[in-house]
Amino acid sequence: MLGRTSLSAKAVLLATVAAVGLMSPVTAMAQAAPDAGPTEVNEVVVTGKTGAQTARTISTSQTVLTGLKLEAIGAEGLQDYLTRTPGVVLNAGTPGGSSVTIRGIGTTTGLDQGQSPTGYYINDIPLTDPYYSAGTPDIDAFDVSNVSVYRGPQATLFGSSSLGGAVNYQATPPDLTHFDAHLQGTAETLGRSSGTAGSAKAMVNIPVVDDKLAARAVYVYRDDPGFIDNLGTGKKSSNNTSVRGGRFELTWKPAASTTLNYFFLKQDEQTADVGYSLPLTDGSFSKRSVFAEQANFQTELNSLRLDHDLRFAVLTATATYHEKNNSVGTDLTGFLSNFFGPSGGPYSDGGPSSSKGTTFEVRLASNPKDKTAYVVGVYQDDTREDLNENLVGFNPAGVVSFVDAVYGPLLSDPRLGEHTAADGYLFRSKVKTRGKEKAIFGELTYHLSDKLKVNLGGRYFETSLNLTSSSSGLFEILTAGTLNSTTPGNQTESGFTPKGSITWTPNNRMMAYGLVSRGFRFGGPNINPPEPGFKTPLTFKSDSLTNYEIGFRTEWFDHRLQFDPTFYYIVWSDIQLRQTTPSGFQYAANAGKAINYGAEFTTVFTPTNTLRIDNNITYLSAQLDSNFTPGGGQTVIPKGATLPGASKWQVSTTASYILPNLFASPAKILMSQRYISAAPGIFGQGVTQGNYSLYDLRFNFQLPNGIELTPFVQNIGDERGVTSASKTRLTGFRQYVVQPRTFGITLDFRR
Repeated sequence: MLGRTSLSAKAVLLATVAAVGLMSPVTAMAQAAPDAGPTEVNEVVVTGKTGAQTARTISTSQTVLTGLKLEAIGAEGLQDYLTRTPGVVLNAGTPGGSSVTIRGIGTTTGLDQGQSPTGYYINDIPLTDPYYSAGTPDIDAFDVSNVSVYRGPQATLFGSSSLGGAVNYQATPPDLTHFDAHLQGTAETLGRSSGTAGSAKAMVNIPVVDDKLAARAVYVYRDDPGFIDNLGTGKKSSNNTSVRGGRFELTWKPAASTTLNYFFLKQDEQTADVGYSLPLTDGSFSKRSVFAEQANFQTELNSLRLDHDLRFAVLTATATYHEKNNSVGTDLTGFLSNFFGPSGGPYSDGGPSSSKGTTFEVRLASNPKDKTAYVVGVYQDDTREDLNENLVGFNPAGVVSFVDAVYGPLLSDPRLGEHTAADGYLFRSKVKTRGKEKAIFGELTYHLSDKLKVNLGGRYFETSLNLTSSSSGLFEILTAGTLNSTTPGNQTESGFTPKGSITWTPNNRMMAYGLVSRGFRFGGPNINPPEPGFKTPLTFKSDSLTNYEIGFRTEWFDHRLQFDPTFYYIVWSDIQLRQTTPSGFQYAANAGKAINYGAEFTTVFTPTNTLRIDNNITYLSAQLDSNFTPGGGQTVIPKGATLPGASKWQVSTTASYILPNLFASPAKILMSQRYISAAPGIFGQGVTQGNYSLYDLRFNFQLPNGIELTPFVQNIGDERGVTSASKTRLTGFRQYVVQPRTFGITLDFRR
């Protein structure tokens, strides 16, 4: 059965830990504990592009969060598990619009002007856009086989955008032999008067033809409670978010050597009112906007995959259609009323955007245990984005009247408002992009002896990005001197990203490796309209980043203690930086250099078969190596300044203890702690985030007839932690904070 999944385990856990759909986490651990030692519990095999390998023998920094682990900690979204991963910072903002910083590789805690420095994937399918992000899908973790978090560049196998690292979901594939069903419901309430919220989730696995054809369907209905009071609209707890959607997989095995899989995913994230907060001076959670700033993010995937065993290697071919849509409305009444009068407001900035494309990959992978093992492949992605921005006044008559009275005489046009803002629109921008990536990639591993192996790999890539920007409206006249403008732009690049490692395994208790790897992301054109007295660079190119790494995987005291230290040094040059013209238009430029270095320590201690303690400690120094002047202005970011979101310290600890036969049923207690130190928000803005600790507590009880009960408390100390912060002329100061103390209970039923 495990041969058909992307996750397996060893010895007694073959029938327990790996078969997530058949048995709960507490049952699996309780049954395994009397006979299985810590080695069996911790040894996880992950099937990636290079084939099935034990996670701790892979010569890279990779954290694998299995489905059991995710379920045990009650994980639903990114904030539940990335915050427990060493070297990874989640800059949590609007659901669907957050960003992830790995090892300090980032110049903003918001969205980059170009491509994200962190790659997001599901079943190895890229979810990252070639240009400005159309959203960061936060896939619900229910029935996920595992989530692998790669730290450091992953360009050889994953391609662009994995400059700092990558996050790859693996959905649980259909089981061809067993019927499975899992129902889950959760009710929760915050420690304040915000009402209740909750979720309902379901999975069913049906073998249609035994050993030949099976289907697996997952559906998620989730309401995340709001906790920010909007003082402008009078709505309490206005920032509730609803998540709807799921996955469907169909697996057909026409022959022992051939497997065909169809994968469909759709998920919608709808936030009633974007939940940033004003300064927490009195301990309250509040914002102020004239109207509810709604945000909607949608993700859809359709993918076909073929795996065919050629005996000497496995041929894998995938074809995917991917689509993302988003719409976010921002209240700019306070800022725009100064220019277009209060009578025309409220004023909104926003518009629908989309990303649609196709991805194809064909690769050939030999058995990774062979003396000479390899993976070679070709890759192509073609993605189109439509990005729209509209500045609009809700009272068109008031806008027209103000424009005619104030700007008409200045521009010698008494009817200026009638032909520039009759419908209330002061500015419209449509940016159409098409990004293409083609690549040939490969890795070769050669075992010099039973203790020493070398790995060499590389990726040759060609990228192209074509953009066309069309802008119109009064704001265009005031900034660019013309009512309508169309600006085309294009940029092409090619290059090679090498990778090399050497691994020494003297015995079954120790492994050491040295690694050098490079990463890249798309460059692109800047397509802003011309501005008098300011010259915007026509293009920006890919960053240059090289990662040097040494890692150790060790086991002590009869495998009861795992201690895995990793040390790295990163040189990041020609950094892509989002900058602003004097008129407020965004563009990107290559400027500056940074040196990032640090250490990550992962420890797993199992002093008894019923107690396990996981601990991660991260130290990071991520600083500019030269002075930087954003936008060519007067503000100088000095050499030695810390990069945005690059917290110096991170600590996370999870302790789980099994209480056999409590109330005649197995039970487990899980306690966890997370700490992140302070870091700057955005360059030059004087705002900080981080510097908080979170504590959670969960109890798990198994009841008769396949029923489980899990009461929990999250953020026990009711910490007011800031997850991301920014300050701009248009929006003022904004910060996003962690969810307050939350009480809840989850009910699971398995069949």
